Formats: sequence, C-alpha cells, structure tokens
Amino acid sequence: MLKTISGTFISKFLLALLNFATIILSTRLLGAEGRGEISFFGTNMVLVLLFTSLIGGPSLVYLTPRHNFFRFLIPTYAWAVVVSGFFCCFLYKTNQLTLQDFIFLFLSILFNSWKSTNMMVLLGKEKMKAWNWLALMHSVLLILFFLLFYFPIKIIGPSSFYWGLVLSNLLIWLWSFWLLFDLGEKIKLTIDRQLMSQLMAYGGLAQLANILQFANYRISYYYFMNMRTVDSAAELGKYSIAVSIAESVWIIGQSLATVQFSRLSNIEDPELRRKISVRMFKFNFLLNLLAVLILLSIPSWLYKFVFGGEEFGIVSTYIYWLALGIFMLGTSTSISAYFGGRGKYLPAVISSLIGNVITFFVCIFFMKDWGAIAAAVAASLSYTAITIYFLVCFLKEENLSLFAVVPGLKEVRIYYRWLRGGLYRWNNR
Repeated sequence: MLKTISGTFISKFLLALLNFATIILSTRLLGAEGRGEISFFGTNMVLVLLFTSLIGGPSLVYLTPRHNFFRFLIPTYAWAVVVSGFFCCFLYKTNQLTLQDFIFLFLSILFNSWKSTNMMVLLGKEKMKAWNWLALMHSVLLILFFLLFYFPIKIIGPSSFYWGLVLSNLLIWLWSFWLLFDLGEKIKLTIDRQLMSQLMAYGGLAQLANILQFANYRISYYYFMNMRTVDSAAELGKYSIAVSIAESVWIIGQSLATVQFSRLSNIEDPELRRKISVRMFKFNFLLNLLAVLILLSIPSWLYKFVFGGEEFGIVSTYIYWLALGIFMLGTSTSISAYFGGRGKYLPAVISSLIGNVITFFVCIFFMKDWGAIAAAVAASLSYTAITIYFLVCFLKEENLSLFAVVPGLKEVRIYYRWLRGGLYRWNNR
C-alpha cells in the first residue's frame, strides 16, 4: 500500500505542476480576463459533470468489485449524453452560451464523463498505475493541444483552450476504454433492475454530496459573473488563480484518499478499515500543515513575475484568506474516503449543506463590498465547518477520542521515515 501511495502522490504532484503550467500559459497568453472566461467555462463544465455522475460516478469504485463492470457502461454512457445535451441546450437557450461554446461545452462534458466512468472502474479494480498515467497524460495533451491551436493554427482566444479540452478528453477516453479490455473480465451488457437501482442509489447520494460541495467550491464564481461590473471577469481570473494554487495543495489529501478509497472499497474487516483510516488522517494532517505553511511563505512579487503583471500581486492576499480552508478541507479527505469506501454518503451530504449555508450567507451579504476577499473568507469558514462535522461523525462512528487521531511527535518521526522510504523505493524500483 505504501508503494501505491508513493506512486499516487508523485503522480498527483506532477499533475499539480502540469495544471499550474496550464494556469500560467492561459494567463500569460489570454490575460486575466481570458483566464476568467476559461474558469467560468470550466465551472459550467464541472457542474454538468456532477449531474452526469448521478448514475455511476464515484460509486462505481464501490460497485466495481461486486459486479461485472461492463454492465455499467451502457446506462452511464447513455445518461451522460442525455444530461449533457439537456444542460447545454438550456444554457444556449438562455443566452449563457454562444453556438460555438455550446459545441465545445457539450463535447468536453461528454468525453470527460465517459473518461471518468472508465477511470472509476480502473480505480475500483485498484489499477492505480493506469489511473495515474491517464490523469497525467490528460494534462499533458491539454497543454500540447492548447499551444498547437494558439500558435501554429492561430486561434487567438479561449477557443484554443477549449479545443485542447475536447481533444485531450477524447483521446484519454479512448485509451481508458482500451485498458478496460485488459482487465480480463467477460463482456456482459445485460442490465437488471437491481443493478440500476444500486447505480442510482449509490451514485445519486454520492453526487448529491458532490453537487452541494461544488456550491461551496464555485458558487462565488457565479456571483462574480452576475455582478456585471467592468472588471468582474478580470477579478474572477485573479481569484481563480489563487483557488487553483490552493487546490494544488489538495493533491496531498487526494493522493492518500484515492488509494484509501480504492482499498477500503475492497475491505470488509472493520478493525483494519479503522486502522488504515486513522493512519491516513494523521499523515494527511501533517503533510497538509507543512504544505500550507510553505504556500503562505511565497511573496507577492513571485506571483507578479510568474503571471506577468503587477495586478497579480493580489493573489498572495487571496491565498492568505484561503489558507485555513485549504488546510481543513485537505485534511478531511481521509475521512471522506473512509465513508465513501463503506458506501456511506449521508455525512458528506449533511456537511456540504452546512458549508452551503455559510457560503451563501457570506457571499450574499459581503461579496458586493469585499469582492474576492469575501469569497475567500466564505471558502475558509465553509471548509472548516465541513471538516469539523466530518471529524465528529468519524469519531462517533469508530468510538474514538480526538486524541486518538491528532498526530504527535511520534507520528512526525514515523511518517517522515514512511514517506522518505516510500519515495526512495519509488525512485529505485
């Protein structure tokens, strides 16, 4: 398991670097306003993807070890077509999209959804190496296609980035589909009522939690675009950079949680499940704390230099207000994986609802005057409340005290040797 965690962590770290390179390229080539448009496009895409995952989605990780996964493909693929078409038509008819952006958004969502379905199946089969490679290659292809359409083909504007999204998702979907046939499972396309009810029950509750969590992540973006001020897109572009950098810290928790989720989905022993989850929480806590401290030490002049303008110095201020939320939510991923690995999504739903109340309150009453600062404060308060609720649920579920999960000096030494040893074996395997 350590080898898997180390490999996933390195993969996520490389993925974060690639995503950061994408942010720099899009900001330097398209400016703050162009970056804001891309962020808003991406927000719409993620929102619709959450609804395409109402049937399937992360619940496939739990269901894959228990069923023939080929039986999932037809209903999940078909559902993605219906939902993508419905939402994109709605946005187009309400003048939220141009015809060109409608086509880009529909294809990006469709291929991304199909790709995600295949990758969830691989995750359910604990094929972490394949999962990591697909995630990395998607980011590499996105950058390459973006540069191809911007420079040689001369599509100057966000459309060059959208072309990259469509083609990179298409190729990774085809690659992941090919990998499914290497798993050695017989092709069965029959669908019964019980399977469909499981897909909808597990997928529906899991995605309800994700949809509510999405509101915590991105509802402020819609407030920005609806304020209709002259520089709203530019301010959103700068704030989205801070959010993207903040989210890069979550590769730590996501690396551990991805492996933990996959592993717990295949474990029935409650004692082993608790032992793994407590260890992951402690490790997550320490690494996220270190990452946030490093992030806070980055001076504003570095952001100005990297993103190419004095206006980007404000990014460090946004990160300062986001710091508490970054740490709290990054730490909570271990507990989220614990409940997800057991097929229990209700705690995630309730915690997200709590976060929604806080986010909406701060955005409604303070965003008009404080702008992006209010969005950052809302995020930090929301993520903190979510983590506290998750932690209380976990301690109650496993009958543990708070002291049982808070790391001390002993854990610092143990996990330092653990991480160093894992990285050493990765580099020398």
